[in-house]
Amino acid sequence: MSTEIGDEDLQVILPEPADGFHIDSDEKANWLVKKLVGTYVMEERAQQWSEKEKRRACREREFFFRRFGNELEQWLQQKLQAENGRRKSIALPAGVVGYRTEPARLQIIDEAKLLDWCRRALPDAVKVSETVLRSAVADHIRATGEVPGGAELGGGGQRFYVK
Repeated sequence: MSTEIGDEDLQVILPEPADGFHIDSDEKANWLVKKLVGTYVMEERAQQWSEKEKRRACREREFFFRRFGNELEQWLQQKLQAENGRRKSIALPAGVVGYRTEPARLQIIDEAKLLDWCRRALPDAVKVSETVLRSAVADHIRATGEVPGGAELGGGGQRFYVK
């Protein structure tokens, strides 16, 4: 989600006063911080509301599928048979009902057993990977001050924030 505000958005949020608004006092700084903190609160509330609505919509969809899914599928089969099997879906004003062919997918039931088989019969299917543990390197740098080749320290400066 982008947090950038364009000039046209800014005019809607805060029209420029005739004499200009500037942060030049404790009261004006406090006013702005109050507005900024309020946006965090509203963002959190909107996120919570959105998650709640998604869960509600999911429960509603599951209910309707359980209650009427079989009937809808039977209706679809009748409509498709009436078309002599040439179609796989029916378009309705509210959406499309149909069948979609799903590709076969490999399901791994016992990974250790499959890995053993791959080592013997299909070694190209075995992936061996190495990675650097950042925490171990960071501990080394803190303990010795040595920054190893291939690494560098970044950040660590001050960052402006409003909370």
